[in-house]
Amino acid sequence: MTNVEMFDELPLKLQLKLRSQVKNLKARNKKLKARIKDLIEINKSHQAMNGRLRKELYQEKKNHDITREDN
Repeated sequence: MTNVEMFDELPLKLQLKLRSQVKNLKARNKKLKARIKDLIEINKSHQAMNGRLRKELYQEKKNHDITREDN
């Protein structure tokens, strides 16, 4: 047994408030997705830079060890 009244529509004020909240959340979600893309690109560039620096440091340590052995 169901109550027909429990399926009535929400009051108009509440509907408008919920629509406004949904609209704001969608806009915020869009901005955050763009920010995530930017941060992913920054992370990729930092990882590449870190890799280059590690290779350079390894090479410098290797050169330093060779120089120490020569002395």
